[in-house]
Amino acid sequence: MVISEKFLFSAGAEVKEYNSGDVIFQKGETPSYYYQIIKGKVKLDHFNKDGKELGQKIIAEGESFGESLLFIGRAYPMEAVALEPCSVIRLYRINFFNMLDIYPRLYFNLCRDLSNCLYYASGQFITGTGSLIGKSI
Repeated sequence: MVISEKFLFSAGAEVKEYNSGDVIFQKGETPSYYYQIIKGKVKLDHFNKDGKELGQKIIAEGESFGESLLFIGRAYPMEAVALEPCSVIRLYRINFFNMLDIYPRLYFNLCRDLSNCLYYASGQFITGTGSLIGKSI
């Protein structure tokens, strides 16, 4: 889900610059931020316990990533790496939740988009048409 930058910055978001190859977060880290790409591309890689890549997703300008894990506080099951120089808005977890309290329509839109992602992923799983990595929300 793309959230208007005015909402993000009013809630205390910052812009972080990453170079190609920079790790934004690693598998096993606790989610602390909502991320939204202003410029560039980020790769999300999923690995099994033996280190074999299970799938990847490329996130591009105007897309967000990692927000679903903010709600459950479980460790990232993937890593995020900049594929090229990137500008990424990041909003601290507590500020993200405070923003959703202030703007309930954003919360509703986020729930709708997370539901769509689950629906898409479950359809892929049932039909065997692809990996469980669905569209970005």
